[in-house]
Amino acid sequence: MDLIEREATPLRGFDAMIDLYIDLERQRKDEDYTPPDRWSASQLGYCMRRQFLRRKGVPETAPMDTTTLRRFQLGRLVERLVRSVYWRMGYGLAEEVHLIDEDLNVSGYVDLLASSTVNHDIPQEKESEWGPEWTEWIKKIRKQAEREFAGKLGEGNVGIEIKSTSSFAFKKFNTQGPSDHHMLQVGTYALIAERFPDQFSHPVDRWELLLVSKDDVKVLRYAVNEKWKERAQFRLASLNIMWEMGDMPKCECEGWMKNYCPYKEGDMCCEVAA
Repeated sequence: MDLIEREATPLRGFDAMIDLYIDLERQRKDEDYTPPDRWSASQLGYCMRRQFLRRKGVPETAPMDTTTLRRFQLGRLVERLVRSVYWRMGYGLAEEVHLIDEDLNVSGYVDLLASSTVNHDIPQEKESEWGPEWTEWIKKIRKQAEREFAGKLGEGNVGIEIKSTSSFAFKKFNTQGPSDHHMLQVGTYALIAERFPDQFSHPVDRWELLLVSKDDVKVLRYAVNEKWKERAQFRLASLNIMWEMGDMPKCECEGWMKNYCPYKEGDMCCEVAA
């Protein structure tokens, strides 16, 4: 048998294409960027000084590298998979729900609002878009989901924040629990939903963080209790008081947060002038 000759070095065509796409996407976002006029729920657990600098529109001194942005792109694909499964199985109610609390000066986007029971109704426009074969398959898997999970998904509607992570971090979360900044984000959503429930198309009965391993798509779920709403409210109150008084908070970056701080300069962190 003749040996098949193989290229000694891999071709970088698509690898380079991904890098170019990420760079162009970053340029577009940078061109369209305007400083936020309120705090971000997804940033609330990060260093307070970092949040001040961001809101003041201070240019970043250490923007994320391409490798990190690649991981974020993969995380978005995992999030899309999770949402797709919820919707196709008949549990999805809403996604990317924009929440705003003008009094607390905070906003954010809820990844997913899901029901604990299957919805068998398929809108006419979806049937037309999918066609008869795909529509029948969706109806079939929803019936199967109802048989498999009836009474096993809790009660009422749940607001879900989806986070993807490496297998190493996943194992750590499994033994030590979720990170504070993730839980604070969901706690902020729960707080806003309690104060302004009309921002949702459906009532929200509970909240949870859904962690997904990017390596094998294993999942961890954590319920958000009153403690996280209280912590979110206290942190927002502290930020608002300091903002009104013009007092720049001290840097709180530690551990991995310091490595990912966009205002890092050498060994210094968040020391850039506002």
